[in-house]
Amino acid sequence: MKKENINDFRSEIFKLCNEIKKNDSLHIIQETLEKLFMCENIEEKIPSNIFFHQIAKHGNNQFYGYLFANENFDMYKDIFPMAKSPIKEDIKVFEKAHATIYTLIKLCTEDMRKNYPKIAKVLDPYSKYKQISPIKENGYLNKNLYKNAVDSFKNSDLYKKVKNSAVNMFIEKIDQIEIQKMFMSLEKEMDRCPLDKVPNCAKIILKKRPIDFEKSELLIAHFLMLFALRKSLENACSLLFTALVGEELIVFSEDNIISIDKNYKNVINKVIQVTLLGFFSKKYSNIAGEIALIHCNPNQDYNIHEFGIIHTCTSSFNQETGETSNMTLQVVDNLLNPYFILMDSIDYKN
Repeated sequence: MKKENINDFRSEIFKLCNEIKKNDSLHIIQETLEKLFMCENIEEKIPSNIFFHQIAKHGNNQFYGYLFANENFDMYKDIFPMAKSPIKEDIKVFEKAHATIYTLIKLCTEDMRKNYPKIAKVLDPYSKYKQISPIKENGYLNKNLYKNAVDSFKNSDLYKKVKNSAVNMFIEKIDQIEIQKMFMSLEKEMDRCPLDKVPNCAKIILKKRPIDFEKSELLIAHFLMLFALRKSLENACSLLFTALVGEELIVFSEDNIISIDKNYKNVINKVIQVTLLGFFSKKYSNIAGEIALIHCNPNQDYNIHEFGIIHTCTSSFNQETGETSNMTLQVVDNLLNPYFILMDSIDYKN
């Protein structure tokens, strides 16, 4: 992994999270979310709004899930007959919270939207979900606070490589729906492939030197770079959401690590598997897909300080050790990119 830079994207996102935590309006978001877990009257045995939360939480797509569930509430009535949609004022809070996150996406893809709008849409982490109505509310943060994070994203080698690629002009000539289909197919293959295996789409381009790529292989390589960039933005959204709902970054350390079971890398990514004391969960999102930090010293000469996406999480209980969890993490680099090893292998020139 490349040497850490204090002005890198990951560091700047954490600084932005700290700005969120200092915001006076943060309590409004948390109080609005808490309403979903409260009974409205003494007759209610189960909070009726909890069903709305379960609908919204399913996609692990932050506040977007609440807004989509609200707009499409009728489609869930048969499955969740007891569910109630939040009042208009609460939806406005979710809109402002989503706008706080989405401002980062808009600013990071601003150049692409001007020159390559179809590419910009692919880079948007929320474009893989069904559309919601445009948000009219402004976010909780001043746009100036995003500048350093946006600059660090745009100054990354991967972004500049994508932005300056001649492949963009070719992709812009393809129908947007076809682009989305192609990208979703690649994304599905990458996401479903076990971390210790190599997806077929990556095998195709890893068999050759980048200088020898055919046009079809250049397209695959470019889509993989777009996929990695979108993952970076997706992980940034996850961290901003964690800050907005008042939760802390998950940390695995000597306090809860029982053992480091695996620590390896292949031609795609770096993976760490740990066994931990206790059970881990998130109130407002699913644990899988969250960013966590592993910080420990397995021995005197070896230190682990890595951020990673929780890929899988299983928990168990026995009399001897009590409750334990097994976590598999896909390590991310300073761009919050989990495919940094693969990206170094497809450094083509065009």
